[in-house]
Amino acid sequence: MRIKSWESPRKMNRRNDKGRLASARLRQLKKRNKQLKQELKNAAVDNCSH
Repeated sequence: MRIKSWESPRKMNRRNDKGRLASARLRQLKKRNKQLKQELKNAAVDNCSH
């Protein structure tokens, strides 16, 4: 397998590394948790104000 002109030889082994997908999933989950917490916080503030 030939490396692309912009790739360094060190990166060649990591080209097909699928590890990045898991971190993207974690980012999604983190974002979702953050949004849910925010919604709960907003709901709590709304309940207190009545």
